[in-house]
Amino acid sequence: MTIEILNYKKLEKGSLLGFVDFYVPKMGLEIFGSSIHQKDGRRWLNLPSKEYKDKDTSETKWSSVIRFREREHQNAFSKAVLDSLNAWIVKNSNEQTINNDQGVPF
Repeated sequence: MTIEILNYKKLEKGSLLGFVDFYVPKMGLEIFGSSIHQKDGRRWLNLPSKEYKDKDTSETKWSSVIRFREREHQNAFSKAVLDSLNAWIVKNSNEQTINNDQGVPF
């Protein structure tokens, strides 16, 4: 699957490494605001989500806006985006690439 990176903003905070916007030409689909995370040596893509307050605990939580029904599809898509992001980073800056060899944490 071809993924075209439109923009990447590095922002390291906790498990967060940054945000990526990308285009999937086969579907004519642009996705903005996906986040890249790393924890315990693993890196993965989170598709856009929206923030909300839990009405019982007032705790801030996140709800998926886009999701895959099958974990295998999510894993393959995440790998395709991370591979494309690596190539984009190499071409556009001197930043360290995102290592996708560890898989995803779910």
